[in-house]
Amino acid sequence: MNQGPKPNIALICSLSEQVLPDWPGERRVLPEHLFHAAETVKAWAAQTDAEYVLFWDAALGQPSFDTCCALLEKPGEVWHAGLQLGLSGQPEVLNYLRPNWLLQLDASPETVSDSWRLSLQACLVKTDIIRHVGVFRSDFSSLEAAGLEWGFRMCAAGALVRYEPFVPAMPPTAFTPKVSTKDALLFTALHFSRKWYWWAVFRLLANGANWGNLFRSVGQSKPQKQLVIKPLPRPIEPEKSNFNPDVWQEKVSILMPTLNRYPYLLNSLEQLIRQTVRPKEILSTDQTDSESRWEGFAQNYPNVQVFPQTEKGQCIAWNKLLEVSSAPYVLFLGDDADGIQPDFLEKMCRTMEYYQADMVASHVIEIGGAADPYHNRVVKLAEGFPITLIKKELVVRAGRMDMAFNRGIRADQDLAIRCRMLGAHMIFDSEIRILHHRAPVGGLRWHQQRVLTRHISKNDPFKIQYPAESEYYLFRKHFSVKQRREHAYILMLSQMFVQGSASKKLLRLGYFLLSLPKIITRYSRLWR
Repeated sequence: MNQGPKPNIALICSLSEQVLPDWPGERRVLPEHLFHAAETVKAWAAQTDAEYVLFWDAALGQPSFDTCCALLEKPGEVWHAGLQLGLSGQPEVLNYLRPNWLLQLDASPETVSDSWRLSLQACLVKTDIIRHVGVFRSDFSSLEAAGLEWGFRMCAAGALVRYEPFVPAMPPTAFTPKVSTKDALLFTALHFSRKWYWWAVFRLLANGANWGNLFRSVGQSKPQKQLVIKPLPRPIEPEKSNFNPDVWQEKVSILMPTLNRYPYLLNSLEQLIRQTVRPKEILSTDQTDSESRWEGFAQNYPNVQVFPQTEKGQCIAWNKLLEVSSAPYVLFLGDDADGIQPDFLEKMCRTMEYYQADMVASHVIEIGGAADPYHNRVVKLAEGFPITLIKKELVVRAGRMDMAFNRGIRADQDLAIRCRMLGAHMIFDSEIRILHHRAPVGGLRWHQQRVLTRHISKNDPFKIQYPAESEYYLFRKHFSVKQRREHAYILMLSQMFVQGSASKKLLRLGYFLLSLPKIITRYSRLWR
């Protein structure tokens, strides 16, 4: 631990007795009423010079200043004990809104992990984050619901929120906090559109919510304008000035399986050999049919090793490259990347080092797709596994690629979930940009995967998109029956609509109704 000056940490404490616990810094009492509690924190944040604040419930015992100092040396910007205090899976309304969201899944309460499910009973926060996102809201009915919304809002702003089980001794009576229907709908109204608000109301009714209580809750949490959450400012130059590229030379193995895509692969290699941080090796499995295989395509590129493979499949290719790689970090790149700037790998390593991350996800821009949504740099908890730099040890511990996805989609999502369950600190950095081709040949298209994409389905009134076999497997493996069912309903309803003229939309609706028996049969497999 750093032996320099002690950090300036304030304590804001909910009292079970009349006396504030001992603390070496500034102390405040958190009033019991939420309105007064929020006003107290707002006034404190406006005038304090404390860098951090510990929110604490005195019922949990004496807070430890040394524990807080130890947390500040670890990854993250907000540290809390929400899962230890029973907030796993809360608020349940998210199962109706984002049932397949990576950050909806919780690691075990014994595992340190990325989690926005914050408890104000035990939470250490950077004061600057409070000033940026605001304090917790006073219109909720409970401190638990206010803390959950606050954590969700911090996460949306890009705060790196980490769960740490740092409560020394749990109260003698176990408890499971539950968010009320009114608070669940207020949470929905603040962070989702009116369409999703009424969808949540409908699903609560369908799942047995009390009619009277639900209608009262709707009256108390009427749909309102969604919160506009500005991303936390993320400066680049101060981080870059503290970064030494020499430390990272030859610490990364780049993995690039290929299948019948030599022009794309050679284009990527041309860009990779100019990196300011040199990879230790560039590894490729070549699954192109032997009669079409180009044996010497990489002979003019340094540190490139090619491993011919007769058996085709993405997972067998990735696992082979993981087996032969010799660097402590691996970059999952693929063979159809483009726009790889000379400092691409350097940016990856810089973010990995600065945020003490286990995985860094890049911002992949699809060529010919939607415009880049990021005008300023955004760093936040990763919600997927795109082109990614990751510790090899973590991938090995997670079990490498699951061969059940060998010729199907979602292998990357499956690996991301398994890494998350192990507590990996996974960061997305929008400044690390890379282009991606929608190559019409090779890759998973060889196995008739990604032939009918969401883009095609949304533009053709006669193209219904159904889950792939590997998607059924993914959801049964990681998600509850309820989450799978709700995801299926959302996907089914999304198939009713296409983009374009009114006549095109009417055609789609008619075709959807004609196809409804098949649609129900196919999608219901998700929760069987």
